[in-house]
Amino acid sequence: MKYTTVLFCGMALFFCGCFDNGDNRHLVSKEVEGAHYLFPADIDSDGDMDILSAAYDSGKIFWHENDGKMHFADKTIITERGKATCLLPADLDGDGKLDILSASKTFNDIIWHRNLGNGRFEQKVRIPDIPNAYKIVSVDIDDDGIPDLLSASFSKNGEIYIHSLHDDHAEYRFSTRLLAESGGQTASVKAVDMDGDGDMDVATLSFSDDTVIWYENAGNGKFLKRIVSARFIAPFGLEAVDFDGDGDIDIIVSSYGDGTIRWFENDGKQNFSSHFIDKTGAHTPSIIALDADGDGDIDLITALKNFDTILWYENDGKQNFVYHTLATGVEGVFNIQAADIDNDGAKEIVAASYDGGTVTWHELPE
Repeated sequence: MKYTTVLFCGMALFFCGCFDNGDNRHLVSKEVEGAHYLFPADIDSDGDMDILSAAYDSGKIFWHENDGKMHFADKTIITERGKATCLLPADLDGDGKLDILSASKTFNDIIWHRNLGNGRFEQKVRIPDIPNAYKIVSVDIDDDGIPDLLSASFSKNGEIYIHSLHDDHAEYRFSTRLLAESGGQTASVKAVDMDGDGDMDVATLSFSDDTVIWYENAGNGKFLKRIVSARFIAPFGLEAVDFDGDGDIDIIVSSYGDGTIRWFENDGKQNFSSHFIDKTGAHTPSIIALDADGDGDIDLITALKNFDTILWYENDGKQNFVYHTLATGVEGVFNIQAADIDNDGAKEIVAASYDGGTVTWHELPE
């Protein structure tokens, strides 16, 4: 392996050399036209990791079934979802099988596809009237023991909705209420306890309003808008984790505009300080926070869409970063996720290639 690294310390940039690992790519599928989103999950409960993918151009939702030896069979679950933007596996009916939720920007809706077993799915419930439906999160937002859904709209108002699940004698339905309007095109949403008070808050991004926001759960269904940054160009990728290991939740954001990556340090009282990590110069729609090298601190993996590249930012434990090129030639890489694909106890990176129409998985260097 050849190494070239770049060290980032605050705003300073020092060239030290790059990591080129050309043999770490494994093809899952080349049938996902406009691969926009994916989610690794054991859909058939056979003990290995499958992958779900959403094809924005063809409107198909795929289940890529893992045979246990990392050979994947393409199975089309849904054929006509228009511009399929997001999907989420979740056992909504408590039968032990992972169902699938899919979002459509064309039909402005979310559909619950119930898992019947043996590779069969049925449309169970449709949630309508979500303008440009873009993201789905499953979380018990009201702490009643029943999973709710959060959805985000890539519309001019950037609506964020709470969808509460009701079981009326096995006749399931969702009631929907507006949580907030972010101000424009909500690109990402996360449910996380930002203030450590025991309830779930919501972190989100307003793409067209250049704003990073969190909504404080004040109880009784009320959420209070808190601005983290109002000057972040085209925010798109979002993570909310304890990045610096001080016991509170920080926020990491990447830009679909100039490729800026910043982390916002929480002082424990939800006052945030901005720290520069990189300016990639590329659309950077997806970011993952995880300990990639097992050294106890949180690293970052990023997707650079118009550079067809996946980068790993190695954290030295003090939030100084060395970047390594994990993969190149991932055409228009739009979404990345982390999961243990080969069942070796370590996580790999799964990538959706929008321009190439492929799903691939990539090993992290040991």
